[in-house]
Amino acid sequence: MGLFKYKTHIRYQDINENNELSDKGILNILSEAAGVHSKNIRI
Repeated sequence: MGLFKYKTHIRYQDINENNELSDKGILNILSEAAGVHSKNIRI
């Protein structure tokens, strides 16, 4: 099994008041990456 890489951009709404990636932002990115990965998987 190979390594899955996914490039994305950090959106303004994913940043908290300390200019850090928020918990919600991390979950959004992981969810989006999971969707892209599932579309590209070969059975």
